[in-house]
Amino acid sequence: VPPPDAFRARVGVTRVQRIAEDAGVAGALSTNQILALVRAQGTTIPLEQWVICDAATPYSPAHWTSTHPVDSTLAYLQYTSGSTSAPKGVMVSHGNMTAQSRCITEAGCYDADSVTLSWMPHFHDYGLVKGIVQPAWIGRPAYLMSPLTFLKRPLRWLEAIQRYHVTHSGAPNFAYRRCVETIAAEDRARLDLSGWQVASCGAEPIADDTIDRFAEAFSPAGFRREAFFPAYGMAEYPLLISLKRESVAPTVLSLDPATLERGVVSEAKAGIAPVRQVVGCGAPVGDTRVVIAHPETLSRCAVQQVGEIWLAGASTTQGYWNNPEETARTFGATLRDTGEGPFLRTGDLGFVRDGEVFVTGRLKDLLIVRGRNHYPQDIERTVEQSHRLFRGGGAAAFSVQDAGEEVVVVVQEASCATRSTHRRRCRFPPLRRSRRVGAAVASSACTTCRPRRAASPLTRRAPPVLNEAAARSVSKTGPVLISQITA
Repeated sequence: VPPPDAFRARVGVTRVQRIAEDAGVAGALSTNQILALVRAQGTTIPLEQWVICDAATPYSPAHWTSTHPVDSTLAYLQYTSGSTSAPKGVMVSHGNMTAQSRCITEAGCYDADSVTLSWMPHFHDYGLVKGIVQPAWIGRPAYLMSPLTFLKRPLRWLEAIQRYHVTHSGAPNFAYRRCVETIAAEDRARLDLSGWQVASCGAEPIADDTIDRFAEAFSPAGFRREAFFPAYGMAEYPLLISLKRESVAPTVLSLDPATLERGVVSEAKAGIAPVRQVVGCGAPVGDTRVVIAHPETLSRCAVQQVGEIWLAGASTTQGYWNNPEETARTFGATLRDTGEGPFLRTGDLGFVRDGEVFVTGRLKDLLIVRGRNHYPQDIERTVEQSHRLFRGGGAAAFSVQDAGEEVVVVVQEASCATRSTHRRRCRFPPLRRSRRVGAAVASSACTTCRPRRAASPLTRRAPPVLNEAAARSVSKTGPVLISQITA
């Protein structure tokens, strides 16, 4: 569970309380600092059974009671953010974790010499499964770093990879972009990343230019483009769905955005602009079966048609805790044209080409304006590139109702150069009309500069995946299990 922090104590404690009530927890493992913070908020959470780890007395191994779980035994609940609605606890069984760990071991190219490093929050499926469970499963060394350590100085991540001879370490797209933007050339020159075999990238949309810029910036340090492993996953599976294969560069398709708006996959013709670059997320892992289905007719889509990504396989989790209606809706899908099922509905849009999964967007994020479909990430990237003071990765596009008509609103973060003037009203030049987004973006804009708090990310809605602000909210400490990097 994400620990509450002093800067957002009320929100954090409320989230903990909602999760505790939903799960019916009997107790908690915590620290004196967090316990004091929870008490100060006047919570109704019963605190009698909280075990304070930094004051606990070690028990003798003789007190350990061995358990023998079967595949269907519940291992843990992986909770969603719960920022805008009641948090949902994904029920992960021991069988799910066994299947998933086998998939990760095979697809992720782990062997007897593998060493992992993770700075991802431990309450997130990426940090928990890939950073802690997977190394324990294969019995290989693993290092844990605080997310704050990375965010304060991204160079520390890459220095740790070199120092501890790490072969496997991954992060979301923003982390690779942050490395490129903040690490100086002289610091890059001192790095040796030749031993980094699998640099996985997932948990948020993957930008093709992030791959290009990172590979170019760190190739003098020995980083190989083939070591970049785009991935696709979700907590309901309970982490990894597909992953790029070994010894090949990431696949990037240049698609016609006009046909993509109509749900048709068509490669862009040479010399025609703009194009939509879509990064491939590799082949499904293990026994994972991927079906592309029409989200409304619930029938299988044609080969060159975009649809909702449905899944089946041993990694499929058991549903949502105490939520049978949502479990049936999400985990019990069947194809109407063939009767096949059940499938897990991911809510993601995409397609499969040559056995590789391509994710084009999120079903709930799709903007429909004047009868046309618009992917918000296309609009966001267009706006970000329209002015030198607009920060990359700092835009959020969404729709609102205006006089009965759906219109698009874009919130864009300005770079550090404008933050000192945030109390003044700053006017930017008119944004050029882009064919990529057509009528969805206004021809001009007037922006009021306001500071963005670290705890206030620009998102289209409460994000189900890790973002930079979520990483900031994690505690500085990590489990005693596995080696802990503190600097």
